[in-house]
Formats: sequence, structure tokens, C-alpha cells
Amino acid sequence: MEQYLLERFPGGLEYAFECVGSEQIMSTALKILAPNGRLALVGAPPAGTELRYPVELLLPGRSVVGGFLGCVDPEVGFGELVKMYGKNEGDFRALVDAAVTHRFRLEQINEAFGLLKSGGCIRSLIVFD
Repeated sequence: MEQYLLERFPGGLEYAFECVGSEQIMSTALKILAPNGRLALVGAPPAGTELRYPVELLLPGRSVVGGFLGCVDPEVGFGELVKMYGKNEGDFRALVDAAVTHRFRLEQINEAFGLLKSGGCIRSLIVFD
């Protein structure tokens, strides 16, 4: 993948977004950044995942930033998301519902956390009956 992207974008990428939590994609994305390029880590990798790279890749100004929950204060952001979901503006509810990969009852919470820890789910909900 690295060779293919470097052939398509000979100067490297100004911006790269890693959205699935893959250690291999994170590493590749960092290697194909242009000088002063920025890699945004958006996906949540399994616990213990490490990103290892030679420091000289950062010296030309490349940077890596995290974007957990969109870098929004959860107390503010979640409230806004709930309002948007309730209003269903622009089919927002359908987009959110499509992103939910698993639903669990409260008594299944240990199973839900196990799946999250293993990287086996993207978005899950605890449903209170």
C-alpha cells in the first residue's frame, strides 16, 4: 500500500486520517506524509496498540494528532448530538443508527467491554429496557 500511495502522490500526503484503529495503517500513513504533513488518528485501536516510527520522520515537521470523540468536551458534545438525533436534521438519526454495530442489554455489559477491548466492534450501545 505504501508504494502505491507514494506513486500516486509523489510528494506525500498533506493530511492523512486513520479511521479504523489499525496499527499497520497508522504506520503506513505516517511514512507517506509530505514534509509538514499531519496524521489524524481517529479510529480506536485495541488496548495496548503502539505506534513505532523513526524520529527522523517527524523532523521535517510531520505531526500526529489524536481526534478521540472529535476533540469535543463530552459534556457539551454529547448533549448537542442528542439534540441533533432528536430533531433528525438531515437524516442524522439514520446516519447514527447505521454506525451502531452492536446493542447490548445492561446485564451484557461485561461482554460489551470485552468486545470493545478486543477491537471487535465499532460503536455499541447499552440498551436499557
